[in-house]
Amino acid sequence: MNELINKLRRMSAAVNGFNKDGVKTYRIISDFGKSSVVSEVGFIEKHFRVFTPVKSLKGRKLNSIYGDSFNPFKDTLMDYPTIVQQRLDKLGSMDWKCFNRLISLHVSRCPLSCWHCYVDECLKTDCANCGAQGFCDKKLRVQICGKEDWFTAHDIVDAFIKQRDSDLKIGLYSNVLRITGGEPFLVPELFIEILEELEKRELSKDIFLWTETNLVPFIVPEDGKALVTKAHLERLSKYRNFCIHPCFHGLSEDNFKDVTGQAIGSFEHLIDALKRLIYAQIDVYPTFGSNISSPSDVEFFYERISRIDDFLPLRFCLIEYDLDYRPIKWRRDNMPGFAKEHEKVFDRFQTIEKWNGLLKKGTTFNYGDIPRHLVPLRRKHT
Repeated sequence: MNELINKLRRMSAAVNGFNKDGVKTYRIISDFGKSSVVSEVGFIEKHFRVFTPVKSLKGRKLNSIYGDSFNPFKDTLMDYPTIVQQRLDKLGSMDWKCFNRLISLHVSRCPLSCWHCYVDECLKTDCANCGAQGFCDKKLRVQICGKEDWFTAHDIVDAFIKQRDSDLKIGLYSNVLRITGGEPFLVPELFIEILEELEKRELSKDIFLWTETNLVPFIVPEDGKALVTKAHLERLSKYRNFCIHPCFHGLSEDNFKDVTGQAIGSFEHLIDALKRLIYAQIDVYPTFGSNISSPSDVEFFYERISRIDDFLPLRFCLIEYDLDYRPIKWRRDNMPGFAKEHEKVFDRFQTIEKWNGLLKKGTTFNYGDIPRHLVPLRRKHT
């Protein structure tokens, strides 16, 4: 556990800085080069890429109440647009499709080495901290040609507004800025500054800030110095145009290590990290991978999160991770000492069936029965 926290702090220090005027800056992937996550043609800035949550072609659908024939054993629940629509109070005034185009920005570091990650090693770490050490002859970085640069929150919002205006001219609605990674919460102050910038420009009711986390920055270590502080959480909780998508990479200590290559010590650290978000009144929509999570751990996991709130499991979506990205193939071909050891794929149908049965028993609802943003959290303390 101490090793993971130390790595987290080193990487956070590597992506936080100041410019010559003393303004906070953040290290962002500025050009994806020839990686598998390159920006779309026509993007004004190379540091942006697009993510379309609801995409029927890939089986990513809304909850069935919105007209889709959602089948949890066939489709992946991707209700981001309706969550944003509801949070911005646009129900009835704007179609959910206006929130189905997320303009994404990548923080360029992550303390985990998930074998299924779609981002190349060279775009989320440096050579000294890379999980591919010993398997890479340094040619990978040259082949990808990815770049990093330093940005202020003002720079990011400026670029997003330009992209949004450009998209609107061709009939595309870009109303959601997504900060992803890497691990976004290596830079917790970036979110506060972006939200303040949007508020200053009177755009808080029109533009939504969406982000994810692997929850490690929210862990309170033995010394009590969490990377994301209580003060950070208090400030973030004030914004309605903001939510967090916590991602559990495994449902137990062993499952977490298999997926990430990192020891967590006790799985309770991640449960407590989620509690911090919920008790701080942050709007959360958690997830775990249906094909990378062990079905044998589902009941243990369900029981633990139900202690936080009986209906919290209804806020979860189970994502089937795509395993055909080029970085995953590279790990399979070049990292026999890591990827082969940790590459465990599970039967997603077993995982979903078990989850659905527990939901039915504990809440009377099936998986996907009700929109996640309509699930209340009572935030009971036990």
